Amino acid sequence: MPRGSSRPQLRTGPIAPPPRRATPRWQRVSRRIDPGAVHSGERSRPLLVANEVGMGLVPKTPLGREFRDAAGRLNQEIAALADRVVFVAAGLPLVLKGGG
Repeated sequence: MPRGSSRPQLRTGPIAPPPRRATPRWQRVSRRIDPGAVHSGERSRPLLVANEVGMGLVPKTPLGREFRDAAGRLNQEIAALADRVVFVAAGLPLVLKGGG
C-alpha cells in the first residue's frame, strides 16, 4: 500500500481452487470412528451435537455443497452406530431412533 493511502490494494486475477483430495474428507473422519468406543458397555453416555446443514438452501459454491454432503454422510454413519438419535428443532425433540 503506498505511503499515506488508506485504501488497501486489491489482488486481481483468478483464484485457484483448492487441490482435490483422493479420499473425501468425510471418509477419512469416518474411519476414525471406533464402534467399540460407542458400545463399550461403560456407564458413560457419549453425546454428539451436530448441525443439520441439509435442510436449508443449496450452497452456492462447490465447496459449500461438498461440506453439506460430507456433514450429512458423517451424521448418517454416526447415527447408524448410536443407540438413540434425537433431532431437535426450535427446542422440540423428535426421537428418530431408540425411543423410550
